[in-house]
Amino acid sequence: MSSHREAPEISKDPVADSTDLYAFVSPDNPDTVTLIANYIPLQEPAGGPNFYEFGDDVRYEIHVDNNGDGKADITYRFEFETKLTTPASFLYNTGPIGSLSDPNWNSKQFYKVTRVDHAGSRELAGKLGIELLVSIDQRIAGAEKVGEHKTSMLQDLEARRPLELDEVVGAVVELGERELVDTPVMRAIYACAKLLDQRNRAG
Repeated sequence: MSSHREAPEISKDPVADSTDLYAFVSPDNPDTVTLIANYIPLQEPAGGPNFYEFGDDVRYEIHVDNNGDGKADITYRFEFETKLTTPASFLYNTGPIGSLSDPNWNSKQFYKVTRVDHAGSRELAGKLGIELLVSIDQRIAGAEKVGEHKTSMLQDLEARRPLELDEVVGAVVELGERELVDTPVMRAIYACAKLLDQRNRAG
């Protein structure tokens, strides 16, 4: 739900309100696309000093469909964390802000961006005649509902046990190469995990 607070439900949760999304060919690089998303509607300078900020408990996402099938091929996920310079104060700033390191800037927000590539897994499954009944997004959401946990492979890595890397991740990379399907995310994960596994085995 979105669109400038007229939708009844989202009006109760302005920090999650996606008001506008723009996509245009990048003027500095015509081979790329620039995406701009707006959140939190109708904030004006006179509304300060405490403005709405991005929600620490909101997962902001931009979904990109590259082939017109109505399903996200790429998702950009933004997550924010608010930190107070002076925890005893609720103010955004406790005085004029003169620089990025100014102690008067009390409420700072930090963020991380995650790129999720869905296209490779769907294309590879289709070539192998496999129907994905649960989407990548649904799998990620399901894992998050479990709460804080560690996968068996991460537990093996931390315990310096040999990883079942080739049987799990390497097999997907190999299938992609065989079916001529590019799986860049899986290849990156495989290469990084392979290095960690080799380091563990070397002691």
